Amino acid sequence: MTATKMHSLDLNDRVDADPSGVAIRPVVEPRKIKPKPPRNEGIDAFRYVCAAVVILFHTLPSKPPVPVWAADLATICFIAVPFFFVSSGYFLHAADRFNIGLVVRPLRRLLPIYLFWMLAYGLLLKLLPVHAWSFSARDLLWGGPAYHLWFIPALALALAFVGVGMSTVGPKLTGIACLLLACIAVTRGAYHDVLGLAGTASTHDGQLAAPLYIYIGMMISRYPVAISWRWWAGLTALGVTLAFTENRLIIGVSGTPMFLGHDVLVSMFPLGAVAFMLARTIPRSWFISVLARLGQVSLGVYFVHLFIVWLLLPYIGNDSPFRVILLTSLVIAPSTGLSFLLQRIPGLRPFVL
Repeated sequence: MTATKMHSLDLNDRVDADPSGVAIRPVVEPRKIKPKPPRNEGIDAFRYVCAAVVILFHTLPSKPPVPVWAADLATICFIAVPFFFVSSGYFLHAADRFNIGLVVRPLRRLLPIYLFWMLAYGLLLKLLPVHAWSFSARDLLWGGPAYHLWFIPALALALAFVGVGMSTVGPKLTGIACLLLACIAVTRGAYHDVLGLAGTASTHDGQLAAPLYIYIGMMISRYPVAISWRWWAGLTALGVTLAFTENRLIIGVSGTPMFLGHDVLVSMFPLGAVAFMLARTIPRSWFISVLARLGQVSLGVYFVHLFIVWLLLPYIGNDSPFRVILLTSLVIAPSTGLSFLLQRIPGLRPFVL
């Protein structure tokens, strides 16, 4: 959907501890510094894959009714945002007692990044007006034309909400509160027309759904399930199938035109959980290692790709599966290269890592 030392869409920069749980302390002088445990390559690799999936989603034709093939490709993309949120929840450090840092830390870490990229997109669109630009009070949370930026304030607020809840009312009541917010999200959005509610269905409910994703990630860190990565792969495939089926059923029952999919579905919550567990347990290999290296700039790829999509779309088009795949491929490469370049500029590192 980010501290100075962050290397990816995991915005808390924690790694899995040694399974033995034994802390190694030096007993001789001079004092030795304990090396940082290795990152989980599966999680980093999956971050880059999900960043590419987000690019795919943003290259699809979006005005309803969209072609059936576009809706089918969009189903694959359902996995990305839940994974990003769940992984951030997994790495969230909960405090036993409330302190103001639970609110201040995620806001101080993420909001400057959000404002930086809002300003960057505004300036870029002034120089190269490839997309219309307008801004209102509502866009403070939704990014305005740079609509993919909504992930950052949603993540900041969700981390603060869950962190405060866990330290004040405990995991049970926090989970209930997150579940209620998620129910509001799917009711006013995906299931609005199914339930025959008055007014217009909301198309942006990620802010309300984000706390439950974060909570799920935190619960995974507390109560891990030790089964083979093959089982998680099967469950992830099942989750994508359920999301596809749920979206089609909603469209069929409500009678709405075919479009790219609702931003929050019931099936997306378990999908995010099993996808994260797949990433966490997938065996290491040279291919995973390569993707993990690329995953360390996945945050930058997420931020910069939309402007590149706007630049290339008029020349390539997206009216066929071939053009969409071509456009996605041509966007991934410069987005990755530009992210590595920005990473090496000292003043910009905090905004791409």
